[in-house]
Amino acid sequence: MAAATRPEPWIAISSDNLTGLTELNERTLLASIKERYARDLAYTDVGDILVAVNPFRSLPFYDKRWAAAYSLPDVSERAPHIFKVAARAYNSLVQAKRDQVCVISGESGAGKTESAKFVIRQAMEMCMSAGVGHNIQQKIVELNPLLEAFGNARTVLNDNSSRFGKFIQLIFQPNGRIVGAGLDQYLLEKSRVCVQGEKERNFHIFYFLFAGLTDEERRQLHLKNPSEHHYLNSYKNLIADCSSVENRAAFAAVLDSMRRVEFREEEIADVRVLLAAVLLIGDIEFEGDKDKATIKSKESLISLGALLQLRDVTELGASLTTLQSTTRGETVVKCYSPEKAVDVRDALAKALYSKMFYWIVMKINLCLQPEPSNDHLHLGILDIFGFENFAVNSFEQLCINLANEQLQQYFNHQIFAMEKVEYAKEGLKDLEISFNDNTSVLNLFLVKPGGLLSLLDEQCKGVNGTDQAFVQRCKDHFKKHPNFTPHRGDGLEFTVKHFASNVRYEAAGFLDKNKDSLPEGVVSAIMGSGVKLVTLVMSTSFKTTRSQLRTSVHMKPSQRKSMRLMSHSRRGALTKQGKGGGKFLSVGSYFRESLELLMERIFAATPHFVRCIKPNQSKLPGNFDDDYTILQLRYTGMLEAVRVRKEGFSYRPFFSDFCVTYKCLAFDFTDKTSHPSEPMCQVILKRVGIEGWRLGHTRVFLRYYHQERLLLLLKEQEDKALVLQKVFRGQQTRKWAKPLRKAQKKERAQICAFLQSIEPNVEVCFQRILTLNKTDIQLAVTRFGNNNKEYLEELEAKGRGRRGTKPSPVLGRRDQEEEEEGEEEGRSTHKQMSSD
Repeated sequence: MAAATRPEPWIAISSDNLTGLTELNERTLLASIKERYARDLAYTDVGDILVAVNPFRSLPFYDKRWAAAYSLPDVSERAPHIFKVAARAYNSLVQAKRDQVCVISGESGAGKTESAKFVIRQAMEMCMSAGVGHNIQQKIVELNPLLEAFGNARTVLNDNSSRFGKFIQLIFQPNGRIVGAGLDQYLLEKSRVCVQGEKERNFHIFYFLFAGLTDEERRQLHLKNPSEHHYLNSYKNLIADCSSVENRAAFAAVLDSMRRVEFREEEIADVRVLLAAVLLIGDIEFEGDKDKATIKSKESLISLGALLQLRDVTELGASLTTLQSTTRGETVVKCYSPEKAVDVRDALAKALYSKMFYWIVMKINLCLQPEPSNDHLHLGILDIFGFENFAVNSFEQLCINLANEQLQQYFNHQIFAMEKVEYAKEGLKDLEISFNDNTSVLNLFLVKPGGLLSLLDEQCKGVNGTDQAFVQRCKDHFKKHPNFTPHRGDGLEFTVKHFASNVRYEAAGFLDKNKDSLPEGVVSAIMGSGVKLVTLVMSTSFKTTRSQLRTSVHMKPSQRKSMRLMSHSRRGALTKQGKGGGKFLSVGSYFRESLELLMERIFAATPHFVRCIKPNQSKLPGNFDDDYTILQLRYTGMLEAVRVRKEGFSYRPFFSDFCVTYKCLAFDFTDKTSHPSEPMCQVILKRVGIEGWRLGHTRVFLRYYHQERLLLLLKEQEDKALVLQKVFRGQQTRKWAKPLRKAQKKERAQICAFLQSIEPNVEVCFQRILTLNKTDIQLAVTRFGNNNKEYLEELEAKGRGRRGTKPSPVLGRRDQEEEEEGEEEGRSTHKQMSSD
């Protein structure tokens, strides 16, 4: 298919939107995206959805020239681009005065984080801000180095993979001026602090730390070579470049970012101490038999105690190897096995790092939050982990995939379910739309009582709860569930049928990860630290329930009704969670509440979808894997979205709006008798020759190509109107100019008549002057004779000067010639008189 020529690279052409494909199936959809990818067109529109294919290299589509091309009040004529999504969202926010949200989804490495950055950047370009607004812009831009350092890591799939989900809200005044921002984080992968997979690394900040510190600073923090720290060298992984120039620059950028968002120098110093403490905790090793663990070497423990300024380092050592409990006034000491001691050690390291990360997010929000106002509008950007299916999938993958299930249901609801609701509401009951509904799998996880997360909480609350008992409970409870497949035997595996694919989960460690609790003895020992940040984060609960945050979500009644329709079987149970502040709140329950709050915020806004696609698993530019790409298109629902958009009615204006906009296509401009109504809509549609439309109770239902046809006809009308305007304005201008030109002609005639009337008098005056001149010369010669020769020469020179003058504008050429003849005659007379 030959590519159409674009006047400018950002001007849209018909092939940019795949809903225009005449033949729609997996083959044509994939072929179109592949063909565009080969021409470095990373973006494609599918109706209102943007498909972004990661090029795995830099493209020249993001400079200021491109940003300016998309910084318009109307970008409908612009080619597909992430800037177009941002511009459309910002323009809708300002014009409609309603919150907007950009939902960015896709696999790890598909480009979600970069897309989110571009959305924020373009929104910053478009907003009208000055003074404090400009300062806020700078702070928001500076967030990226800080968040990526503490929340991103290198994985097999992505060198800069976000290991947490984030929802950024840019806060605007109604006039479009930015006044602040907010950040919510979801499910930090804190297990990465202790264990990384093969060819993967820990969080970036640890490697930046070693690159940015001097030898003296390392000594003060009791740090050794990176390869000697267990948490950085679990599998001898990728630590050779710790001291690279890039890492040093990255560390400097992190420090600069922290200062820009108002971290104090003592707080930055405490962050360094806490990072070093996490690494030293990982260096504590244990030995002994299964009944009693002891610390193998006290060197790391002593260094940790000195770094954290602990009151009693032996108390921490004892709490890592034993569990003390008091029953009826009697203290019971239970020794850990070496394996259990390692688990407690790792739990402490994960708690310190995760709480520090939550504290950093809290500090950012305190810096960026504006004064509360009911007039504020929000532009949300959701950058959340993509669907994951690894060789071994644990509790983290279960929560991540649950979030993706929830977002997929929201996508289905917006694209499919709401289509059916709207059709039924308008009386078009004979129209059917089929789509894959994933409500069943969400109920498997979230319904209460009896959902998978509820069963896990029950085991966590019980005294003798185990992973084995949890799996067996699931097998018994979900044996007839279509989305749950138990595994035979006593293993801890089970399979869940997700919207994307079947995922096999390994339940070992589910209970400990869901509890996410530290023994009281460990907490007590760490609270004896002299480092302010350590005691602050360990004494602060960063979990906030929905009941506490609910007031920040403003939803219209219709939106809350839609939310209830989407999660009717789960909502009542979820609102009960978190009551009675001191009750047990597991990781799963907290994540469920956070997810519910996130969905409420998204539902309260107008969505803009971005589907990021990873063209190959090798991260190579120019390489397009057909099989891998089509799988992503399937499980992201893109093929279904294209089908529904094509078969359904994507354009549905109200009768009044339709008549006002398109009345000129069927009625005279001077027609005052027709008023917006259903019959008038029918007349317009029939006269313009459109077929396949439907009329509801209040709306006209048109397909996407109907709107294109109507807009084309409007354009033709506008062109004709321009011609009429040109002719009319020309006629009016000529009518206005005609009397002016007539008056000008009359004035010129009067001037000519005046000049002609005075011409004889001018000639007489001129002749008289010549005579007087001759008389003066004769008198001078008579009086002075030749004694004043210089004076006579001066008079003669004046005569010669007059001969060189140009014709007077008042006198004609004939007059000038006569004047020159008179001068010549005067000179002859002068010579004759001189000779005499």
